[in-house]
Amino acid sequence: MIQWRSLVGHDTNKELLSHAAQDGLLAHAYLFSGDMGSGKLDCAIQVAQYILCEASSKPCGQCTACRGVISHTYTDFRYAFPVELPKKQDGGAGRGITPEGWELLNEAVCQRLRSPYDPIPHYERSLPVDWIREIRTTVERGAVSGSSVVILIEGIDVLSKESANALLKMLEEPPENTHFILLCRSPERVLPTIVSRCQHMRFGRIPRVRILEELEKNSAASAEEIGHALALGRGSLGAARAACTEEHMHRLESVGRFTRILLGYGQEDELEQARALEKFVEEDLCRSYTTAHQVVLLFLEEFRIHFLTALRKEPDYILHEHDEMKMLCEQITVDQARTVVAVVEQVLESLRKHSPVLLAVSELFFKISELVYEEYRC
Repeated sequence: MIQWRSLVGHDTNKELLSHAAQDGLLAHAYLFSGDMGSGKLDCAIQVAQYILCEASSKPCGQCTACRGVISHTYTDFRYAFPVELPKKQDGGAGRGITPEGWELLNEAVCQRLRSPYDPIPHYERSLPVDWIREIRTTVERGAVSGSSVVILIEGIDVLSKESANALLKMLEEPPENTHFILLCRSPERVLPTIVSRCQHMRFGRIPRVRILEELEKNSAASAEEIGHALALGRGSLGAARAACTEEHMHRLESVGRFTRILLGYGQEDELEQARALEKFVEEDLCRSYTTAHQVVLLFLEEFRIHFLTALRKEPDYILHEHDEMKMLCEQITVDQARTVVAVVEQVLESLRKHSPVLLAVSELFFKISELVYEEYRC
């Protein structure tokens, strides 16, 4: 039986995997699908540790193999996930990943394995094909430290065609005692030939009561903040945990400041509003693509929650006090809300492509302002 430690929820999946392990029937390839922060990576790590563990009660978490999985130093374990590297180090144009690039990848991998519920900032970035080839070398070499090799790859649904084909070749003729655990958010985007070679397990939303218990036990957040985190989390423990951090609270304050500027549209001097918007980009976003993406994404989540609350008249969740967003949502129609969501998603895509931050945020500001406050149009 697998001695589960930190995995919250997903009792059916845990039971199925435990019985398979006990009977010696673990599949050579699994596909775990589910939202970010759902626990699928935590589950995959513990299954990998079980396969490689040297103790009688597995996984023990203390042996060389178990610790080596988390530190990514165990020779028979490899993990890869979508990471954005600087262009000079990413292996583009046939150059190959540089030594500095490999160091950055290893640092990112170690951080990810230590914090499996954290979001991946650049999920849509495909894994470099060089990384897949490096993993293939491990597979072809076979086990060195123990009797099995475990390959864990996240982001199977965003692989480039070249990377997907390289992975498929490994799955078609897997060496004996080699296990693949593949993770994705959208299984429909995975090559059917890859899916057909895996045992697919879905990781759905975690019940609110389980997330609430986890946050109350391990978070210093207030009851109001936890209630807000539950609303933002939408069944994801990772998202709920992130919403309880001080960093998240700072981003929430930035969302409030941006919404206040929105509410002043048409009521203040246009030059003053332009200055206020530029100051917001400079001070709150630091002209950073990553920070801007995080704040705009949070704006979208806050907008959705507050609009649904205003629409239903009775809140489903305890909300963090956000009077500005409440005022914005109470004066728009359902059709306008749909357009706001579409505009925000367009701006998020622009930021992912590294559009200038001030330009992207200004586009968001003016499109929403003109939509919501039509009477102020010239």
